[in-house]
Amino acid sequence: MLPIDPATTKSRGYILISHDGVSENKESHLPISILFRSSKSQNFVRKQYKSFLSERGGCCKPIEFQDVLRYWTKDGNDNLFVWNILSPQLCRKSEEEEQNFNNLLSLIKRLLSDVPDVPKQLMSLQNTFTKDKKCCEKSSSISVAEAIYVIYLASLRKDQRKEILFADSVSDPEFTKNQLLDEAALVHIALNVSDME
Repeated sequence: MLPIDPATTKSRGYILISHDGVSENKESHLPISILFRSSKSQNFVRKQYKSFLSERGGCCKPIEFQDVLRYWTKDGNDNLFVWNILSPQLCRKSEEEEQNFNNLLSLIKRLLSDVPDVPKQLMSLQNTFTKDKKCCEKSSSISVAEAIYVIYLASLRKDQRKEILFADSVSDPEFTKNQLLDEAALVHIALNVSDME
């Protein structure tokens, strides 16, 4: 749940990272995730991860990718544990959305290639989230490592995320980098509201 709105003294509701929060004037005030969706039932796991981050020093001490990787694979004992915090979007409605999705995954893969010691099996097809083929034919897989990388970005401060994505070595289009920033921000928001009733 979001905090109480002071103007109405009512809860602002629950955020789903895949929900387009369109306001009355038809403008979206939240970006839409093209990678993930969430459910309220995943809040307990998000809350546990939020506690893990707090124990590590919160936003003051930067967390390393390897820390996030160990957490979301339970030290390599459960490579699919990451799907307890979020789920991949199952469908994209247009070719443009599919292209944006593929561009985003390409960027994440390039960023992951700079990270040492990412187990190859986490990038392999066997550890991807299985999609419901009835949903749509145009769907791509998100690997465990790619999902964990987005969670890693979400675990960092906003300025640290920007520093990684807008480094000179990252030559992807600005739109794609901003979309990845949005994806991380949405996961970050979901983590922050996980312990609110």
